[in-house]
Amino acid sequence: MRIAIPVFPRLTALDAIGPYEVLQRVPSLDIVFVGAERGLVRTDNGFLGLAADATFDEVPRPDVVLVPGGIGTVHRVPDSGRRRPPRRADRHDLLVRLQLLEGFGATPAKQRVVEHLDRRIITAAGVSSGIDMAIRLVELLVDEVGAKAAQLMVEYDPQPPFDAGHPDRADGAVLDRVRQWAAQRLPAYELTEGPLDLTDDGPPTTVGLAELFGGHDELVVYHLMLHPDDDDACPMCSLWVDGLHGVAHHLARRAGFAVIAKAPIDKLRAWARRRGWQGLRIVSAFNTSFATDLHVEGSKGGQFPAVSVFLRDGDVIRHVLTQSADFPDGRGRGIDLLSPVWNVLDLLPSGRGDWLPATPTPAPAAEPSPTIADNAALRGGGWSALRSVRDSLRMDVPERPRDRTRSRPSVG
Repeated sequence: MRIAIPVFPRLTALDAIGPYEVLQRVPSLDIVFVGAERGLVRTDNGFLGLAADATFDEVPRPDVVLVPGGIGTVHRVPDSGRRRPPRRADRHDLLVRLQLLEGFGATPAKQRVVEHLDRRIITAAGVSSGIDMAIRLVELLVDEVGAKAAQLMVEYDPQPPFDAGHPDRADGAVLDRVRQWAAQRLPAYELTEGPLDLTDDGPPTTVGLAELFGGHDELVVYHLMLHPDDDDACPMCSLWVDGLHGVAHHLARRAGFAVIAKAPIDKLRAWARRRGWQGLRIVSAFNTSFATDLHVEGSKGGQFPAVSVFLRDGDVIRHVLTQSADFPDGRGRGIDLLSPVWNVLDLLPSGRGDWLPATPTPAPAAEPSPTIADNAALRGGGWSALRSVRDSLRMDVPERPRDRTRSRPSVG
């Protein structure tokens, strides 16, 4: 009897290896790791590699398919609008999308193994529960004695020293340590950035996430859809960045802000110049796993519009959230509140309708107005400084602020 275990980038290693260790003890079971192509794939943390010894075409009709989970399932789900961080039900979501578990709920968190024997399906919740599932599978395929023998051969006699294997039983200190360690495993990305002045053709430099915080403890990143093979970014993404560019000097008082795309830095800066994004941190994640790690890149390289937030706690950088333009159910408007265009159009009696940004995107004025971030005089503050740059900013500035202490005439 042949059992196929699919392997794919960023799967959870124990989901595959735990059941394998049980099943390979049974002489009548032939276990094979299969993939889209033969060769090595990296597990969810990127450190461990597992080899696919055969392709799917080479194992067309296995008797059993044992599907591991992991954050890599996000990009194996057809037509999925999900862009959120993974959870224990990712393997379940994948099987639902493949119409294998349609109509079934996810495996309950407190129930390690759930059987749908009428559908010839068994599911497991959590990482180590795959071992329990494999032992049960041996019982079904062989007999109870065989299942117990396989359990004994791997010496599976779980007696953990602590009762902290579920969030409901872990105290606050344990949960905090989990979050801290998870944050520390965020890779040290080598991103590329050019000079802040888009007219400067100086050489690019390598920067890390920590250098994008701009002296703050919080960082907002807009993921621009610009594929390495393309010259033009997504018009809708560009509309969002246009709006964020207009308020970047306000954001700079509270948090760092950067626009990051997968395209090489030269293509990214060329597009930023066309859009007039002077003063923004324009950063390339070319040849890094940044887009994949943040779930804004599909399995075939497609880019997704999204906003991510990071928090710096000392030397630790934590990923707080990533919100895509689509909600998990596939509806749009996930980040619409960040666009002044959508919000203004929504005020119209006719609503936004089917309006979309122009394609191809029209170029901005040849010499866009400088932003507040571009004026060193204005950064110094003061009404005299504001008057000194009012011409370049094309704005009317009162000679002095209104005296709010003066009495106002009463209204009868």
